[in-house]
Amino acid sequence: MPPNLALNHIALSVHDVEVVTAWYTSVLGFRLAKPIRHVKREETPDANLFRIYGARLHEAKVALLLAGNGVGFEIFEFVRPRFEPAHHQQNHLHQGTGSDGDGDGYEFAYEKQGIFHVCVTDEDVEGRVEKIVQAGGKLQGEIVTADPKRGIKAAYVRDPWGNMLEVLSVGFDVFTAE
Repeated sequence: MPPNLALNHIALSVHDVEVVTAWYTSVLGFRLAKPIRHVKREETPDANLFRIYGARLHEAKVALLLAGNGVGFEIFEFVRPRFEPAHHQQNHLHQGTGSDGDGDGYEFAYEKQGIFHVCVTDEDVEGRVEKIVQAGGKLQGEIVTADPKRGIKAAYVRDPWGNMLEVLSVGFDVFTAE
């Protein structure tokens, strides 16, 4: 049996690294681990970023954040080539009847391939959702009691750029325990 590997980090491609970093640090409390790096091929042609991402990449800005449990959250702004927003279908939203109840004309396309949400833990799910909404996010559906016997709550919210987040009142190890 292979070892139970730890989740190391998650990376997000965004339009403006400073704006998105400010949102995730002020709303979710993630900590900036190092100053935001601005890497240009003409200045540091041997940078690991260019060795990994190939010849098309010439410039990027990178923020390295830490979640409360030490899991990394990387935020990339690709400058050259320029960041391209995903079509709603690609980031798990698609034009529809708005039948998910939030009235914005888009439906949560959870059935599409790929990562469709990132979960954070906060005992005060309602309070965290309120903070996210006040900061430009949007509640997806409603806050639910995921386990009534243990009082475990959960909610799905979108950040201001359409990325889906889940807020769960307990850690995943507690959530999955019997």
